[in-house]
Amino acid sequence: MKALGLFLLLLAACLLAGAGAAPWVLRALPEGAGLEVHQLITPLAKLCALPLTLLLLIRLGLWGRRPLALALGWRLLLREIGRGWLLGLAIIAPLAALLLWSGARTPAPWPSDLWALLWRTVLIGLLAGLLVGLVEELFFRGAVYGAMRQERGFVWAAIGSSLYYAALHFIAPRRVPTACPPQWDDGLRSLGAGLYRLAEGAHLDSLLALWMVGLLLALVRERRGNLGLCIGMHAAWVFAIRLLRDLSNVDWNAPASLLVGRHDGVVGWLATGYLALLMLLALAGRALPRGANQDDPRALNPV
Repeated sequence: MKALGLFLLLLAACLLAGAGAAPWVLRALPEGAGLEVHQLITPLAKLCALPLTLLLLIRLGLWGRRPLALALGWRLLLREIGRGWLLGLAIIAPLAALLLWSGARTPAPWPSDLWALLWRTVLIGLLAGLLVGLVEELFFRGAVYGAMRQERGFVWAAIGSSLYYAALHFIAPRRVPTACPPQWDDGLRSLGAGLYRLAEGAHLDSLLALWMVGLLLALVRERRGNLGLCIGMHAAWVFAIRLLRDLSNVDWNAPASLLVGRHDGVVGWLATGYLALLMLLALAGRALPRGANQDDPRALNPV
């Protein structure tokens, strides 16, 4: 799978560049910045990824609205995103209810400034959800899935892009003992510690749950023919998870805590089984009908 290999090389190059540059960037920052080497690796890697991803998309012939599955009129695209938002909330609401009913998560005590907290949580959750949904869907279901889809077909594209999407959530540099000033290899050691933790499989339940998320979104992308619904669903899930985490806590002493993952206290074994059931229903043709396909000439007219 040439396309997936190229995206994996892109990931490795950006992580190594971020890890290599982090100690030198930290040396250049004021002493009161309060940052450490491991906190700089991911932002620096993302900065490196922006131009390299653009070059790779051009190389693969995926640069443009149609290759990235966005070739809809703006009004139709926004309508699809809105429908995806509602569908995403409808999907995650039963999962959240089950976590609260089972005692895996318990409502947090109400603070004195409850309404201010709700306002901040809702506003930040909406903005974060839309930003994360747009960026991640453009990359994973637009670029990675699109490249693999034209190379190997739907099944391998869905499996490979979803594994890539899930694993990337757990590549997090870890804090390691560092000298002052930081040495040239501190970033590489921090990155290595993060990759070792991923290999340990400590978050297998959350990894499988996110893989199911990726598979479901890939199926939506295939059925709908555009990214609008995917962006809306992804945004709704980010928003709902943030709301759930801010307004409730995990009771790690409860037997039901096995249902949630330690990655974020939400996605775990329960989410894996629930999403697998949704996938079976969708594959059986009982959900996710085709519609708003970008190959429809009427959808390409700018609005």
